[in-house]
Amino acid sequence: MRAILFVLGASVCLAQETTAEKLIEAGHWKRARALVERRLREAPADANAIFLSSQIRNAFGDRVSPPELAEKAVQLDGGVARYHRQLAEVQGVMAQRSGIFQQLMLARRFRKEIEAALTLDRSDVQALRDLLEFYLLAPALVGGDPKQAGTVVQQIASIDAAEGFLAAARIAEFHKDPARMETKLRAAAEVRPPSYKALMAMAHFYLAPERRNEAEAEALGRSAVALDSGRIEAYCILAATYAGRGEWSALEASLSAAARAVPDDPAPCYRAAERLLSDGREPARAERYLRLYLAQEAEGNQPTAADAHWQLGLALRAQGQRANAIREWKIALQLDPESPAARELKRSPSANLGASSERTALASRRNLEPIARKLPRGRTAWSGDGGLCDLRQPFSIMTSVDLITARTASPFLSPRPSALARVITLSTMLSPTRTVIAAMMVPNLTSSTIPGSWFLAERDMRSLYHNAASVRSRARRLTAARAS
Repeated sequence: MRAILFVLGASVCLAQETTAEKLIEAGHWKRARALVERRLREAPADANAIFLSSQIRNAFGDRVSPPELAEKAVQLDGGVARYHRQLAEVQGVMAQRSGIFQQLMLARRFRKEIEAALTLDRSDVQALRDLLEFYLLAPALVGGDPKQAGTVVQQIASIDAAEGFLAAARIAEFHKDPARMETKLRAAAEVRPPSYKALMAMAHFYLAPERRNEAEAEALGRSAVALDSGRIEAYCILAATYAGRGEWSALEASLSAAARAVPDDPAPCYRAAERLLSDGREPARAERYLRLYLAQEAEGNQPTAADAHWQLGLALRAQGQRANAIREWKIALQLDPESPAARELKRSPSANLGASSERTALASRRNLEPIARKLPRGRTAWSGDGGLCDLRQPFSIMTSVDLITARTASPFLSPRPSALARVITLSTMLSPTRTVIAAMMVPNLTSSTIPGSWFLAERDMRSLYHNAASVRSRARRLTAARAS
């Protein structure tokens, strides 16, 4: 009896996991998240649930936990191909936000894991597509080689005809050959039984501004809805198409149909607004759609709330509501320091960070004026807002955000020039979103020797400001290490 109950319980768990994977394949990340979180509460060491959680968190923009979860899934069961594939994919995501040296290390780890996945399962099409991208995009130093991509396409085609044509279209795109790309996409869309993914790839091709064919895109969107009305992407295609043509009745009908079929994903509203703003028409309508989009949590792998606030700012500016637009862009920047809203704020005079209110908030004298302390010859320490940074080398990274959160330091620091020290701004290769300050240090440097020409680009300042918590944490660790 106990054995029977065990088998039944295992069957239920397997069914839940299979359901979650099917939901993910269809783009229903929220629904899959609910199932996986419930499973993890019941069995925290379930390798498959941990693997799925890594996928789901990555889809919702988590850049911290997915690698850890993928590593854990592999540790629990290293004999499952998709666990290694997920571990490879999160390396790729990390590489997108890393400097050149870290990218090389991540690329090597990516290749190791994707090869492990394919050793375990040669028919894993997604792993083969990942390997294809590696050959196309990775540096030759770590094994990248576009010539080998053709071999991977043949492997994919032997498993799935539609996926093979899509892979060939990707190579054509890489080589900037739109005619060949269209041919391969059409071949994928004509495979029978039809592939939803292939139909959508072809539709996106026809919605690109440089080769727009909205009649084809609409036909493909309708075919995809007929194939699977429970997936959102086809509704997004139709929304963008009708918005571009100004067919308001058809647009509203399509949005209503999407809301009935997939009530937890308002992505078609975002795509309609995006197209309207891109074409420079109907900003009030675009505003309405974006507010509908922001009324609930964004689905995984869809535009984020930061994206929507940025676009909403554009819609408000187009209506002459500059103050409200600036407010939306500031919200977007708070949610995502890399948001394009930073560019809009920089262009907006009324949002200038030199304004008194912003200067008071981000660049007060208390936070900016460093206190130089005498150390043994050749060393200088800076203290700001309780964080101490010991600069022990001729060129060192200053980690205290309080020293670098101002567009110009001259109103706050002594402007007396000095031939003994100069502070320069450098772009670091460790992270594309941060700027580090390197200081050429001299013995017994004091605050009065800092030149008043210190300048930090606004975009870098904003990025550093939004990373203040992690920067201050490192400064505190340095302080503790020095005290010990």
